[in-house]
Amino acid sequence: MKTKIYRGISLAACLLCFALGMLFGINIILHTEKRENAWDGQPMVAEAAQIGAEAVTGYNGDTFRDNGHPYCIKVNRSRNVVTVYTLDEDGYYTVPYKAMVCSVGLNDKTPTGTFKLQRDRYEWRELVGQVYGQYAVRIHRSIMFHSVPYYSPQKDELEREEFNKLGEPASKGCIRLTVADSKWIYDNCEKGTIVQIFDSDYIGPWGKPTAQKLDTSSGRQDMSGSHAPSQGDEPLGTQCWDPTDIHKDSLWYHEEPYIFGAESVSLDYEAEFDLRSGVSAYDCNGKDLTAALSVNGSVNTSVPGNYIVIYRVTDGEGRQTRVEREIRVADADGRFFEEHVPEEDATEADGDKTAAADSEGNPPVIVLRRDAPDTLTVEQAGDEEYMKSLVEVTDESGLDSLTVSLPLWVSRKMSYRVVYIAKDIHGNIATVYYKFSIE
Repeated sequence: MKTKIYRGISLAACLLCFALGMLFGINIILHTEKRENAWDGQPMVAEAAQIGAEAVTGYNGDTFRDNGHPYCIKVNRSRNVVTVYTLDEDGYYTVPYKAMVCSVGLNDKTPTGTFKLQRDRYEWRELVGQVYGQYAVRIHRSIMFHSVPYYSPQKDELEREEFNKLGEPASKGCIRLTVADSKWIYDNCEKGTIVQIFDSDYIGPWGKPTAQKLDTSSGRQDMSGSHAPSQGDEPLGTQCWDPTDIHKDSLWYHEEPYIFGAESVSLDYEAEFDLRSGVSAYDCNGKDLTAALSVNGSVNTSVPGNYIVIYRVTDGEGRQTRVEREIRVADADGRFFEEHVPEEDATEADGDKTAAADSEGNPPVIVLRRDAPDTLTVEQAGDEEYMKSLVEVTDESGLDSLTVSLPLWVSRKMSYRVVYIAKDIHGNIATVYYKFSIE
């Protein structure tokens, strides 16, 4: 009798344990499904590593090992800059590839931590506030990389005032970029790409690019949250385009090729830097011309100073684009040479004035030749070698380079300013401006 009772109790206990196990398992499954489905089927990243909200001096995020993807993205939340890294020879993401200006969330609404890009990506995505973003890629939960917002999913309805906030906090939490930069992430950074978001006063090895400022005096603007145009607005297609968005209807459209990623940068002393990394070129139809891009100039990050590098590309129709890029290299103490002298303080030469010495030694001496003309033709003004021939440069220790910085375009009946930059073998730099008229 007792044996039967014990057997009954054991059977009941087994059934109870089985039932509890089933309930626990079902609860785990339901909880997991609920967690994953909340973010469009993508599970939460398990590698989140929160850091404090206060900036960390000199901190540049963690160093990550190769996880099977070509790039790693670091977002410095306190400086509003994104730096993309690629792999070094040891398999770590330490080589800077591309820098982007961004806008993170107001009031620290962009979370810090380490995440992986999810599968979700959209050419257009509706955002908070009944606005839209181009080339949206999900980072974590509701946080995405995307363009500056638009009033509607139309390329000519950009919120220009929001575009002008690039470089400062402005979003509801997402990371805003130019169209060119958001499209680059959309096209090149796959699901699983590491994204680390952190705070630091260190701006990054390639500095922070500067976005173009748009005219907000006419056309549709973002006023008190209203997305409707005011009376008398000009056509939307004339003003409300992202200048990095290649499209034939854009205000910024031109038939000459486009060069992106060649913004001026500031570099650390002895930083690794590849003049081609992150720079791309396209024709007016969006065809990639990056392989045809030529680079004239060099940068030695062991020699502090200001460098000018010229990028050129020619499309299939023979149309050429030329872009100047200023690259500043700091010394070992993090100090930079002075920027090019402001126009009102620059030496305005009459033919015999020279550049002043910099604080690091005796720089080269730049003198306008006495037989140099006061008036140039358009062809002469655009000829780099001819413009160099108009000056004489001397230096006791030996000249390393002479660079002439020309405006991107010239026309008749204009005052034409040319910047000459000479550097000797010790890194001493002289800068002088000369003005010419165009006939």
